[in-house]
Amino acid sequence: MALFGISISMWLVGVIGLSLYIVLYVISITIYGKKPGRNPFVLPSLLVKKPERTADDVINNQSARDSVLRQNFTGSRIPERLDAIVIGSGIGGLTAATLLARARKRVLVLEQHDVIGGCCHTFVDKGYEFDVGIHYIGEMRPGSFVRCLADQLTDGKLMWQPLDVDFDRVIVGCVDGGGKNRSVLVTGDRKEFAKRLAQEWPDDAAGIEAFFSLLDRLKRGSKLYWGLKLLPLPLARLLIKSGLCGLFSAYFRYLHISLKQYLDQHISSESLKSTLAYCFGDYGTPPGETSVVLHALLLNHFLRQGGFYPIGGPSEISFCSVPVIEKAGGRALVRAPVSSMVCNETTGRAVGVTVQRSDGEYTVLAPLIISDAGLINTAKLLPQTALEKSRIPRTLTDCQLRSGHGAMSVFIGLRLPPGRCASTDPAFDDIRGRNLWLLSPSDSSAAETVDLQSIVNAYLSLDPQEAAAADPPLLFASFPSLKDPSWPRRRGDDRLTCAIVTFANWDWFSQYQEGRSGHRGRDYNELKNAIGRRMWELVKCQVPAVADLEVELFQGKLPDPPGRLAPDSCAQLRPEMGPRGLLLTGQDVAICGFVGGMMGGLLCASAALNRNLIADLAKLIQADAKGILRRERPKAE
Repeated sequence: MALFGISISMWLVGVIGLSLYIVLYVISITIYGKKPGRNPFVLPSLLVKKPERTADDVINNQSARDSVLRQNFTGSRIPERLDAIVIGSGIGGLTAATLLARARKRVLVLEQHDVIGGCCHTFVDKGYEFDVGIHYIGEMRPGSFVRCLADQLTDGKLMWQPLDVDFDRVIVGCVDGGGKNRSVLVTGDRKEFAKRLAQEWPDDAAGIEAFFSLLDRLKRGSKLYWGLKLLPLPLARLLIKSGLCGLFSAYFRYLHISLKQYLDQHISSESLKSTLAYCFGDYGTPPGETSVVLHALLLNHFLRQGGFYPIGGPSEISFCSVPVIEKAGGRALVRAPVSSMVCNETTGRAVGVTVQRSDGEYTVLAPLIISDAGLINTAKLLPQTALEKSRIPRTLTDCQLRSGHGAMSVFIGLRLPPGRCASTDPAFDDIRGRNLWLLSPSDSSAAETVDLQSIVNAYLSLDPQEAAAADPPLLFASFPSLKDPSWPRRRGDDRLTCAIVTFANWDWFSQYQEGRSGHRGRDYNELKNAIGRRMWELVKCQVPAVADLEVELFQGKLPDPPGRLAPDSCAQLRPEMGPRGLLLTGQDVAICGFVGGMMGGLLCASAALNRNLIADLAKLIQADAKGILRRERPKAE
């Protein structure tokens, strides 16, 4: 009877809370509501090109690509009568800029580096092309929300290649060929993946079942996370502080539980814990320092549809997006470092930016400024008086934004012997469309007794000389040329590329960050190459097919500065954190990763256009699938 009473009480609380939610939402629309802007979306089916594009349609002419992605900033290239300026050309900035352009807004994108794209760009060295940030993406099947959003940004021109059904191989234990390890293939069929894990670790079958059940619950509950960011902040805060969010969504009940805490409670085998946590390298935070919710979002991203790779490489994302911006009269310019924002001295409203060039300063004005520079860097660009009037200082304090760990990359170009073709050689079948994850303690016999967090902490606490002689505890290896069907035509079928990524302590390399690439001195090169060579040796132990190939290019990359964690305060982290006239976009207003950056851009464009673009796109996808709308652009409301 007591249990029945509790259930009735919870039900009443839920009903009252939902009623309150509806009433407050209606009031908020009345108070905050403004006339919505133009719907930027077209029916997804209208973006399908006829005839359908293939890998042969990827433009390989470097001059043609540079004319889109490497347009240098000059005063004469600044469009007149701008509607918005976007600082940064990462996926968050490009998403916001492209959606505004589709709504007929004239947008100027300013990128401080020499190519548009942020982590979506690629570089070419000695004829080998490498991706620097986009190694694979999930949820890109035709008709999915993420795929339809990507199609809107690229006018349907970007093509995606599905990876192997078993898109990741995870090896835990000894990875240098001298001892035992456990190897598991990760598949886009979550039930099959759970079955494989239970067969490998039968004693933990119940814990595996509980873990995948949690993935399902968190998948369903994540919708409320995005919904809160679209509500007025006072209403969103009320829903969180009242406990209603936790009542209706498992997402908020588990938000403060770390991945390590959850796995320690439900799983006994340390090697299984490592396997379940294997892809934490994608967001750069070890299991003890990240929420189980964030990890579940990542696993759900891949375990439903598998992995995909952009045909033509990640630079195709920006190459196909910039023309959409230009069609509306906007531009995307590089070598345009924004040194500060211009704000009205009386109101504090953001009204423009200052671009610092060697030939002088340029002041560019627009009624809307959008920052894809990250919350902390955006704060540095604002005048102190405008910053103090904004919510940014409070958000930085309340959300306790902190740094994660840096990552070091190694890029390797391999030449095949005459007569061999990488696209058809069966020796590469095991890595064709598949990534490799290696997780190993310095003492491989400890794989079943030492938790992954301790292994990573021990490695990162080494000094530079010790790190140069040690085995990294986590390696991610990808073979981009074997994922992209356009590679043989563009770069040659006798070439093969490998990109390897591991954790690195930023302090090992921080003294070299100011040096120009290629001119950072002997000590830097020795440290970088020592760590990089060991990374390559470990990969060769697991991929014998590449061990004897000629290495034509071996290049280490200075570790990226530590990234910021996606914090719990989902209500506060939103586009409208700055002074009036300024919106933020990208991962800091959404969640980490490529899709997180796109969603940040979608939220930003929603705020700029004063309409719920998530709902707009979802309705179009549903209507298109049912064929109930006329094949035409939706009119502005």
